[in-house]
Amino acid sequence: MPSLDTAGARRFSRYAYPPHVRGLCGPDDEATITALASGEDADPAPSAFEAFEGAFPYLALIAAETGIGDPLDARVVDGYWLGGPASAEVDLLEVGHHVRDRFRPRMGLRWPTFSEALEARPRPTHGFHVLCVYPWLGMLREGVVQPSLSVLDRCRIRPARVVSVTDDRAEVTSRPLDWAEGRLFLGEPIAESVQLIPGVDPAPGDVVAAHWDWACEVLDERRLGWLLADTTHALSVAARITPTP
Repeated sequence: MPSLDTAGARRFSRYAYPPHVRGLCGPDDEATITALASGEDADPAPSAFEAFEGAFPYLALIAAETGIGDPLDARVVDGYWLGGPASAEVDLLEVGHHVRDRFRPRMGLRWPTFSEALEARPRPTHGFHVLCVYPWLGMLREGVVQPSLSVLDRCRIRPARVVSVTDDRAEVTSRPLDWAEGRLFLGEPIAESVQLIPGVDPAPGDVVAAHWDWACEVLDERRLGWLLADTTHALSVAARITPTP
């Protein structure tokens, strides 16, 4: 495996840190991811990132299909977490094979139902994985609305507008996921509080990328546009999987 891009590894770590510190994914040793996410120096050993068994295979797929090579190249990282341009270059057939081979046993959905959603041209992004591949979608279809909806909403990357900042927390507004008549959609804005990862320094009016209960970075207009477009697209793919009764 090629040596990893330190800048890309740092970007990946900022987004991976929230579920990692909750014990949901990643290596047993928190030191590398925590240090990188906080802006400290650390050796981005490949094994630390390969332990993210949900995210890393997507990074590897994007890197291979685009010819970039390094799964932690910043372009690949943006493609996965935010829906940046690199994810759009992956062949649709490869996306289908990737999901089938790696995640089909855990999906909680019938494969024929999911395969029909390939017509909506999903991209190998975190939004797609959370909203369309996670078993929580299947649980929603079965009527288990909570905690399914809450986990889906917290696990996705969501844009949040900063209202105020106090010490290491920000009060923000964001649009949560909602569920009605067999479909996922974005609800009306709500207020919430998020923890700031060290080095994230937003001002009121900024938009941050929120993951679980943390703000991972301040989004510029370009990255915000990627995230908004990817969320809309992932929801449209999920609608193919979850037909209205």
